[in-house]
This record gives sequence, C-alpha cells and structure tokens, in this order.
Amino acid sequence: MGRFLIFLISFLACHAYSCSCGRVLIDEHVNRADVIYIGFLASAKVVEMDDQDDMWYLEGTINVKDVIKGAVGKIDIVKTGKGYGDCGIPLTVGRWYIIFRNKDKEIYIGSCGESGTINTYMDEEYIEKLKSEVAKEP
Repeated sequence: MGRFLIFLISFLACHAYSCSCGRVLIDEHVNRADVIYIGFLASAKVVEMDDQDDMWYLEGTINVKDVIKGAVGKIDIVKTGKGYGDCGIPLTVGRWYIIFRNKDKEIYIGSCGESGTINTYMDEEYIEKLKSEVAKEP
C-alpha cells in the first residue's frame, strides 16, 4: 500500500505541472485563425514579469515571409511560456515558424496550438494543405 501511495502522489505531482491540451484538427486551426503566416525568428529574449521574481516568458521577433491567410505586417512579435507545464515551446533564433493567430490577441505560441517551428523546404505538402483549407472557407 505504501508503494502505491508514493506512486500515486508522484504521478499526481507530475501531472499537475504537465501541459495538457486537446487534439484539434488542422481545419479547425485554420478556421479559428484570422492570420496564418510563415516567418523567420530574428531575435528572442526573456521577459521578467514585475509582480513576481520567478515568473518570466519568452518573446521573439519574427520577420514575416509568406502569408497564407489574412494580412500581417512585415514584423510580428510572438510570446511563449518557459515550458515545464505552461505549454511553452523553445524560441530558436534562425528557425522558421508557422504562426496561427487572431488579429485582436497577442500571439502566444505553445505546444497546444498549431503554431511552431517549420522546415519550409521539407513541409511544402503541409503548406499546400493549409492553403487548400483556407481556400475552402466561405
């Protein structure tokens, strides 16, 4: 009984800090987004929150290269968590990212959304699928 109790407490503690998200199909991501684009991460920095010393997030500047849906400027700012259960993803300067966003909201990218890194030279089929989903919209 003691071992089971230790396992259960360990499992619940790990689960409490894990990122949890539901599965969403690509057409739902396309329909929810006002803007979809591919861009190059030009810079990234850690932003500390004023109200708590241990709270921070990552912020990156993306140079927009290929707009798939909607309209966006040449530069955009994205934010993500630090990981460890807040669903944040690494921001790597020099990598390409595909961004799904709504016009009225800050861009928060994470492991639960469709936004993330992309290898444009390897993902042409994926990009064509996105474009065909956008074309289906009324």
